[in-house]
Amino acid sequence: MHKIVSIFIILLSIAPVMAKEIYKINDFTLTNQDGKTIGKKDLQGREVMFYFGYTSCPDVCPTALLHISQELQKFNAKILVYFVSVDHEHDTPAILKEYLSNFHPQIQALTGAPEQIKKLADGMNATYKKILLPDSYLGYVYDHSNYYYLFNNRGKFINRTKEGNEFCQSFPSIQHKNHIKP
Repeated sequence: MHKIVSIFIILLSIAPVMAKEIYKINDFTLTNQDGKTIGKKDLQGREVMFYFGYTSCPDVCPTALLHISQELQKFNAKILVYFVSVDHEHDTPAILKEYLSNFHPQIQALTGAPEQIKKLADGMNATYKKILLPDSYLGYVYDHSNYYYLFNNRGKFINRTKEGNEFCQSFPSIQHKNHIKP
């Protein structure tokens, strides 16, 4: 019994380390809403957040982006925020630019080749799947993760959280500026 308790304690002590290692920013090359190529190298030295979705999402994505906009405004956060479209066929840079005009100007969008989107999503264990709905307006929807993936200025995972939480407080720069204990 003592041996089982010892193993359990060891597993509990390494669980946070293990969890942090499963969320990472893989190398990627995508295009933002202005047609500029963005890659992992462009994130160096910056706190960054990713959210995966698509512009035709009827409810979850606009709600999340509104929440992100409110947080950015509330904390005057200077973090990079990327809305990564999982709908590469529909969400062109022009469509993404128009869509983002409804949200905080700090939010950028990324789109590109499906394998590059998948590569970035896989690093964060973000999931998405196209579901065909022939009788719907678009003929499909995407079932996708609804998490914010937060990374510090060294590219290390900080937190994965959902809409409704004050995610900005997870960033070291916000904690320091607002005297928040991590």
